[in-house]
Amino acid sequence: MRKAFVILLLLLLTACTPKPLGNGFVPTVTVEGDVGEVFELNRESADELSWTKVEAKGALLPCIAMADVIEKACPRTETYDLLLIAADGYSVLIGGDDLGGAFIAFSSDYGWECVNLNHPVSSKVKTLQRIIVVSAEGTVELADAEGTRLISAGQLAMLPLRTGARLLGRAEQNGNFAEVYAFIARKPISELLVAEKEITVIGRDGSVSHDRDFWGAALELRGNVLDYVFASGERVTDAVKIIADGG
Repeated sequence: MRKAFVILLLLLLTACTPKPLGNGFVPTVTVEGDVGEVFELNRESADELSWTKVEAKGALLPCIAMADVIEKACPRTETYDLLLIAADGYSVLIGGDDLGGAFIAFSSDYGWECVNLNHPVSSKVKTLQRIIVVSAEGTVELADAEGTRLISAGQLAMLPLRTGARLLGRAEQNGNFAEVYAFIARKPISELLVAEKEITVIGRDGSVSHDRDFWGAALELRGNVLDYVFASGERVTDAVKIIADGG
């Protein structure tokens, strides 16, 4: 009888515990850039993280520690910055060395929201959509007559990029069509390398490609890797070395 009472009490307490995410739509925040794997913060993954209550705006807000979210993506280096990007494009860069007072809250008004107790108020990004980890260490080698340097996915995100959409597929039904696009952010190769005749691209899989129409080529940020995209639209996924005119 006592055991049954305890079980019933636990069930009642669980039922009365408020759900921080509610029952409505929960957008996804992606953690990308210089990370081992892209992590998606959504309803399912948030349930696996520890929630706490943080005093902000005169109230106690259910929050997740930002450090816990970043750790899920496995940053490639111990030292890094975080580029916080809102759905409207508003972006803020903060240091990642002290995230003790940094949290991510959720509300029906602002979706995912940054609650940074130890950072300037401008860092409290609402409608958070992407977090890009920016490391000081490069991963992709660029070589031309001016020398050799390294760049990473996170570092590329900090440069002026050309944004647009890439067609993923098209379907038709009852005379109507629907095309699916993915957001893209690219940097023209001509703005990264000095070349005259040819560019050689080496992929992480060991593939070697040559490009003589490089004026229309670009380096594209895709999650946590950089793709070399030819003018034709073909690509070398996860490029690791790009050499101009033999380096």
